[in-house]
Formats: sequence, structure tokens, C-alpha cells
Amino acid sequence: NLSFNYRQGKINFFANGNYNQSGGTAISEANRINKRNDIVTDYFDQKTSTERERNFNSVRFGIDYFFDDENSISVSQGFTEGRFESKENQDQRYADAAGALTKTGNRYSIDAFGFKRSVTQVNYKKTYNKKSGKEWTADFTYSGGTNGGDNIITNRLFNTNGSPMGNPN
Repeated sequence: NLSFNYRQGKINFFANGNYNQSGGTAISEANRINKRNDIVTDYFDQKTSTERERNFNSVRFGIDYFFDDENSISVSQGFTEGRFESKENQDQRYADAAGALTKTGNRYSIDAFGFKRSVTQVNYKKTYNKKSGKEWTADFTYSGGTNGGDNIITNRLFNTNGSPMGNPN
């Protein structure tokens, strides 16, 4: 984070910005027993590893003008941008009611999502008798932006000998 403020007389200039990056790997495991009428029908186990990365940055700048001790106006502009990415690899095991392996699977996905936003603000403030704490404000805010992303998922199933399902070999 970085902030800047400069006041000279009735005018105050300000700006701030920040950048954030985070990520890491998440590992999970699920073991499911499927039953019908309290009788085990089959088993499904999966192990998942997900790598994540996130990037955010924003900047905001503006000016305050103090007409007098009771009246001021502020104008500011802000921009924010972010991006999320993840890669997931999931190994799957399918077994029959006796626990014998019937097939295996793999699910691989890539996610990418991003956004951009902008915010423009104009704020007017009128203070009445500072001891009473009463004030009147008028605020205008305009915001807009875009977002979007892609998700690609690949699922594959394999016979117990490692050959792709549906392949006679």
C-alpha cells in the first residue's frame, strides 16, 4: 500500500494505491460409500490438488476543496483490477460393493477470471455549528466495469488395466 496526501490552504490532494498477490496449493480428499436400503452398492474416492493464484491492484486519487470552515467538496476517481487463476487435478477411484476396483478417473480443470472496475465520486459537505455535530451531505457515485473468465474441464475414465474407457484395447 502507498498513500500520499498534500494540503495547501483550501486545497488537499490525495492518492493511494495497493497491490496484493496471494496463492498456494490446497489438497483435499473425499471417500464416499454409496448405499441403497442400508446396503453398500459401491465406493468412490477422490484426491484433489488445486493451485491458486490471485492478483489485485487498485488506485484512487482526488482533490478536496474547502470553501470555508463549514463547506467542502471532494472529487475522486478509483480504479480496481483483479485476476484469479486456478489449476485443479483430481484423481478418482471407483470400486464395487466388495471394494474391488472397477475403474479410475481423472478430472483436470483450469479456471481464469478477471475484472476491472472504476468509481467516480463527488461529495459535498455542509457542517452546521460544529458543537452540535449536525451536517448535510450530498454524494454522487458512478461506477462501472467489466468481468469475465473461462473454465476448461477435462474428465477421463480408465479401465482397471489403465486403458481409456471405451477403447477395446
